[in-house]
Amino acid sequence: MYRLRGITLKGSTLAELLVVMIVSGILFLLVFDGMDLIHRYNRLLNKRLTEKSHLLYSHQVLESILERSDSLCRYDHRLWTYNHGTSSESLEVDSACLILHNGEKTDTLFMGLLDLRLYPEDEEIRLLDSLIIYIPIRRDTLQLHYTTP
Repeated sequence: MYRLRGITLKGSTLAELLVVMIVSGILFLLVFDGMDLIHRYNRLLNKRLTEKSHLLYSHQVLESILERSDSLCRYDHRLWTYNHGTSSESLEVDSACLILHNGEKTDTLFMGLLDLRLYPEDEEIRLLDSLIIYIPIRRDTLQLHYTTP
């Protein structure tokens, strides 16, 4: 302790200063590890939201295409949509997705596609009534049913 004109000043020893530095270092390490956990969790949530938004986008696009069309036809390894006798869009089934062709534009729908079933299943019948898409969702499989009007 040091006294200067009636004011008492407290000092600290070198050992106390080292203890404070070690404890603050440990706290900083814990904070940075916690931030790393938060960043990893944030990336995981962002990935899940992106997958869900892509699934919702694909569902909305395919549903609106089939609502606008009056028939769905199977021809040349593609599914063609017709509106008043005119072909508007075609869907190509790839190994793990559905590819939408609309004039010069192409779009990928339902990434991670497990299976696509067309009804009627007979290859000789070209006009289709409905299609069912199977998509993996975590440990389960989601079935989406689409029909032509």
